[in-house]
Amino acid sequence: MYKQSNTVKAHSSDMGQKINYDLPLVLFEEDNITFCFCPALDITGYGYNEKEARKSFDITLHEYFDYTVKEKTLKKDLTRLGWHFGRGVKRKIVPPQFSELINTNEDFKRILDTYPVKTIHKPIVFPVIA
Repeated sequence: MYKQSNTVKAHSSDMGQKINYDLPLVLFEEDNITFCFCPALDITGYGYNEKEARKSFDITLHEYFDYTVKEKTLKKDLTRLGWHFGRGVKRKIVPPQFSELINTNEDFKRILDTYPVKTIHKPIVFPVIA
């Protein structure tokens, strides 16, 4: 059964050059494949067990950030995914809550409606967005 666990913790590091988030991931199984899905970033890893799925997720996450930073589209993509950006010196970046994602992401809604899920939290680090 789904238990909402969507608390996100964030802080800056490396003199403000990176932001660390502790984002919730959803683990579920379909057709003997384990999936590791991050609804806040709409990316997924998969494997034959949780360890493989988490490793695959890490690779996908790295590729996502590598591509969007290189193409200078990270802020635009995060905005599309429901992230909010503050103004001023601190430039707070707020990820969408699970309740928002359930209403806007059909895949996430289907996962929660169809499969037993397990939520875990993963520290995720990405560059500060100008």
